[in-house]
Order: sequence, then C-alpha cells, then structure tokens
Amino acid sequence: MMTLPEFEKFVPPVIFVRGIDYYNDNAVKTLKETSTGEWKATIEGTKEYSVRISLDGNKISSWFCNCPYDGDICKHVVAVLYAIRKERIKVNRFLSAEEAVFVEKMSEKQHQETPDIEKLLSYVDKKKLITFICQHALTHPDLQESLLQNFAPKKSSGQITIDYNKKIDACFNSSYRNGSSRYNSFEEIDLDEISSKLSIFINKARFFFEQKSFDNAASIALYIINSIVNHYNEDNYYEYYDDFFVLECDCETAGELLLDIAKHPETPQSLKEVILKEIRTITKKKEFCDYPFYNIDELLLNINIYIQTKEGALQLINDLLKEQKDSENICGLVNQKIDFLYQLNRLEEGEATINKYLYLPEIREKQVQFLIDGKKYSEALTMLDEGIRLAEEKEHPGTICKWKKQKLGIYIQTNKVPYIIATAKDLFLSNGGDMELYHTLKKYVPVDKWKMFLKNLLEPLAPDMHFNFSSSVKADIYVEEEDYDNLKTFLVKTSSQSLDYMIKYAHHLIQSYPDEMLAIYNSKIQKYAEQNVGRNYYGYIVQVLKKMLEFPKGKEMTNLLVADFRIRYKRRPAMMELLREF
Repeated sequence: MMTLPEFEKFVPPVIFVRGIDYYNDNAVKTLKETSTGEWKATIEGTKEYSVRISLDGNKISSWFCNCPYDGDICKHVVAVLYAIRKERIKVNRFLSAEEAVFVEKMSEKQHQETPDIEKLLSYVDKKKLITFICQHALTHPDLQESLLQNFAPKKSSGQITIDYNKKIDACFNSSYRNGSSRYNSFEEIDLDEISSKLSIFINKARFFFEQKSFDNAASIALYIINSIVNHYNEDNYYEYYDDFFVLECDCETAGELLLDIAKHPETPQSLKEVILKEIRTITKKKEFCDYPFYNIDELLLNINIYIQTKEGALQLINDLLKEQKDSENICGLVNQKIDFLYQLNRLEEGEATINKYLYLPEIREKQVQFLIDGKKYSEALTMLDEGIRLAEEKEHPGTICKWKKQKLGIYIQTNKVPYIIATAKDLFLSNGGDMELYHTLKKYVPVDKWKMFLKNLLEPLAPDMHFNFSSSVKADIYVEEEDYDNLKTFLVKTSSQSLDYMIKYAHHLIQSYPDEMLAIYNSKIQKYAEQNVGRNYYGYIVQVLKKMLEFPKGKEMTNLLVADFRIRYKRRPAMMELLREF
C-alpha cells in the first residue's frame, strides 16, 4: 500500500530524484485541496501539466497526470506528492491531533458550504468587479469605511516619505527590444514601452493628488523626471533624437502635476520647498545642461512663482542667469526677470535688463514691438539696424531676414514708398525670390515703370534658387504676368529640372507654342528613359506621356514614343506592363 509518508519506497529511484528536482526548482505552480483528500496541482515541465491525486487519510488511492509518460508513476506526480507532504507537515506542526482532525472537518464543511472566493474572483472581469464594489459600498457604509481605511492615501505630511525611485527606474531596466541591421543584431531601447510603463505611475500620482496626498503625488512626479534625465545620455540623444519626444511628453505631464501641487492652497509650504529644491537639483544635472530636451527651467520658474515672494523668485532667476550666462537659451529667464522688476516697480532696473540682453533676438523683437506699439518708429528702426549688424557679425542670415521684414512692415505702416521698394527688392533678391514680396513690389512700383523694373529684378534670379525641383518663383511670375515668351525661354533653358518644370508649366503654352513644347517633351523623355531604370521611374515616364496627350498632335507623338520604347526596352517587363495604358 502506497502512503504519503513513505511513497518513495514504491517509486523508481530515477523517477523520484527527477520529481524532487522539479519540486526544488519550484515547478509546482499551484497546489490546492479541492475537497477532503482530493488534490489538484499544475506543474511546469516541457509545457504546463495538470496533476490530480486522491488520498484516503495517508493512503494514496489514485493519481493522474496528463503528461505523455507511459510508465506507472511520473516525475510530475512525485513532485506533487512531495509538495502535499510538505504542506501537511507545515499545517500540522502547530496543531494537536485533535485540532488537526477538527481543522480537516471544518475545511471540508467550508468547502461544501461556500464557493472558493479566490478562484471565483480570478474569473471575474475587473471592470465588473469594480462596478460591483462601488455600488455595494454606496449601500454598505461599513464596506465603504473599510475600503477607505485600507486603500485611500493619507493626506500629506509635508515631506516626501515614500521612495518610488527603484520602481520607476525598473521601467527603464527591462525596456529593450531586439533590433537588427544589415551587419549585426543588437538591443535597442523601446521608448514607447518605457512611456507606457511611466504612464501607470503618472495616473497613480494624479490619483494621489485628487485625494490630496500631495507628498506621494510629488514623489512620483519628481522621480519620473529624475529617472528620464538619469537614463538620458549623449548616445541616446543622437540615436533616438526623433523619438525622444515620447519621454519629453512624460516629463511635461509630470511637470504639470508638480505645478498643480505647488498651486494648490492645501499643499504644505514645507512640501512646496522640497519640490523646488529637488527641481533645482535636476536643473544642474549635466544631461539637462548639454541636451535640454525638456524646458525644466520654465517649470522651475513657474513653481517658483507660487512658492516664494517676488523678491525670492527674482533672486532665483538671478542665480540661474549667472549659471547660464554663456547660454543662448535664457530668454525665458530674462523675460521673467523683466516682468518681476516691473511688478516690483523697479523700472530703471527693468530697462537696464532689456538693454543688457538685446543681443538675444527674442528680447530685441519684444522691445521693437513695444516701440512700434508706441508709434516710436524711428527708435524701432534704429534698434532693427543694430540687430542686423549683430546678426551679420554672427552670420545668422535667418535673423537678418527677420529684422529686414520687420523694417519693411514699419515702412508699409508709415507709407514710405521708396523705402518699401528698396527693402522689398533687397529681400526678394537675397532670398531667391518670394511671391509675397513680388506682390508687394507690384503694388508700390509705378505701373509705367513696372515692366522694366520686373525685367531687372528677375534677370539675376536663378531658375532654381528655392531648391524646389517642381516649381520656380521666376516661372510663377511669368505665368501671373502672362509673359509666355519668357516662360517658353525659361523652359527651353532649364536643364536638370526641365521635365518637372514642363509638367507644371508647359500646359500654359498649349495655345502659343504647342510644337516647341512637344519637341522639348520628346527630347527630354527619351533621355530620361535611357538614364533611369526602375518601376518608380517608369511611372514618372507614364505621367509625362499623359501630359503630352493634352497637346495638339500629342497623341500622334505619344504613340510613336510608346512604340519605340516597346522595341528599345522590351527587356524591362515593369515598363512594358505600365505602357499597356497606351
């Protein structure tokens, strides 16, 4: 008779040893006595197997395992028997014989009278369970109170007491995915997965905030920003530059929550000061200084407003400006300093700050607009001229153009026509043409002088100065002016972009120069077909041929071309397939 205390006597030694190894490796995943003497277990082997064992006291009545082993008893059954024996020893160690019998009887009775709650809940849909608990709590105050006592976060103590750092760092530690290149395989950071994990903590922090557990909410938000910074290095910056905005959004969300905490009237002042201190520490980290993917200075300044007096906030701004004196990303700091100085009625100091930082285009632009609004046009123009000089020294053509356009705006506002024409012409030529500037010039240049003015304006302008291979400002102006002679000359002279230009502009010349346009099309498409192989190129050829059909005699010439291509390029099956349209 095989019994639980001595079952190993009836098991082949090899099977017994393997079963014990399974037990020691924690292969027995679930073990439950479903009724008195009836045990059920799942065990992890080559796959997951189900084991059932029947006991009559200590006597082993029967066993079953759904593994493919065809012997008398398998290693999975051995592992479960050993687990049952260990379980019984653990329970009975603290019970007398009478108590053990009583417990066994009560267990049997409870099993008969009540369902297995744990098992039942494992099957219940989570949303349905939440709905049930919420509805039940409304009519059962004792349940509601118990839920609140056990699960509701406590109100803030004024200090950060719970450390979420390790939990949040874990979001980064496992978020890698296999990648591959032409030469090797590698692991790359899965930023989307990291963001998804961080969002769980952000939602948790938002819940804490709503429950006025501000310390817990702040702790999570701070550690999210801190962890992103700690895992953000130079290699990540260059490798994931286009995708890192995903984590930038997480920083912004965490920052918004910290600002909400700082603004809340019930947040303890001590906690506000902790938040300010922690953010100040983060701003000094090298990662933010070298690669500022998230504007944490702005967050610091906004929180600073709600925590300190204006004088205290101003002192922090001054400290930050000293630290970042060589940086060009200090415009926000300067603007806030100016605002605080004016709020504190320190007007002279405010003016001095503006003059000190006029080398920053944003500050200069703000001051220029202030002068324009006050109709101080002469002073505004002087300030713009100085800005142009500084931008020329630094070789910043974009800033030069910006200041010149602002000058043009002042001249238009004050109706200084000679200056309008001169400035618009300068901008037009320096930027390779611009249709808006063309319209401005046409409006202010006298009608009787316009044709000669336009001729001189367009003469030095290259056809492809905008680096747009399908359009040209020069050609666009010829179309608007209905100057078809010059448009034809333009299309004849253009070389590398001629087919693109032909597609866009040649239809304007169907009436005036049909034969010349067809001849250009014919010459260029033949050359194009000789030099380019591939389905995408063949599709472009079809597009050109369809444009040729729009011309008188176009069908005749297109048919001749298609017939020629079918002979010349018969070994290009993809081209032959596309030419079936004709």
